[in-house]
Amino acid sequence: MANYPEDWDDLRRYIYIRDNYICQKCGATDVELHAHHIIPLISGGSNHPSNLATLCRNCHADIHPHLEREPYYGTRTEDIESYGTQEEYKDLLIGLILTGMGIYFITGGGPVFVFVGIIWIIMGVIIVIELIIATIRKIIK
Repeated sequence: MANYPEDWDDLRRYIYIRDNYICQKCGATDVELHAHHIIPLISGGSNHPSNLATLCRNCHADIHPHLEREPYYGTRTEDIESYGTQEEYKDLLIGLILTGMGIYFITGGGPVFVFVGIIWIIMGVIIVIELIIATIRKIIK
């Protein structure tokens, strides 16, 4: 890599740790991270930690269009909004409910059903919360 120091991998890992593995633009976690040069090297920026920030792949691609964006992966409102319509969310929730019912009949409603049911409820709640957030953001805009 041109203009990158030999210890680039160590340096970028240090930046991720410093930034608590959180995208500094959108706050996403548990996603692919990139170390971004705030002032590009080509514009006189350096590899010093003060010129580096942790960004998720999509926020980095927002800044550098030549980078490939990741499909929807959960925490960025921009991705949630582009991922699906309210109708698609409704279909997903119905699918979760029907899948839960199927698991109930297969397991006879025992402990496995209760455990899987709790997971499905949590997933449904997360989807509803994401939908509410995306809707509020659209209203605010």
